[in-house]
Order: sequence, then structure tokens, then C-alpha cells
Amino acid sequence: MISSFSEGDVKQLWLQLRKDEPDLLSNFEEFLVRIFSQLQEADNEKNKLECALKKLVLLSKSIYNAELAEVSFSFPVNRFC
Repeated sequence: MISSFSEGDVKQLWLQLRKDEPDLLSNFEEFLVRIFSQLQEADNEKNKLECALKKLVLLSKSIYNAELAEVSFSFPVNRFC
């Protein structure tokens, strides 16, 4: 699982490739660039979704409060006394 690799693990692998398999180093670097780019895109998408969810929650609360105020206003106070 790639998420279990630390930055140190990746650096160690890079150093090992540079030493033992320099012809594979560019492939590994390209892979890292693609993965980093995908992680950034996923983070951006997550932030957009979080923002949309927060707006939806605020809108829902606003609608709920408006409906509650309307229902409360429609019942006269002395009606229950």
C-alpha cells in the first residue's frame, strides 16, 4: 500500500535506484510527479466538496429556522393558555 510509505522511504528508494538502476530513475521520478499531481487534484476536489457541503448545511439551517419561525408565528401565544 503506497500510503504506508514515508518521505524517507521514498528518498531511500530514489537513492537506491540512482545507485543500482540509474536507467529506472527517470521512470520513478515521472511516477512521483504523476502521483503528486493526482494527490493535489484530489485535495482540491475534497476542498471544493467541503465548501459546497458547508454552504448546503448553512442553507439548510437557514431554511429550517425560517420554517420554524413561520410555524411559531402562526400559533397565537394565548391559544395554549
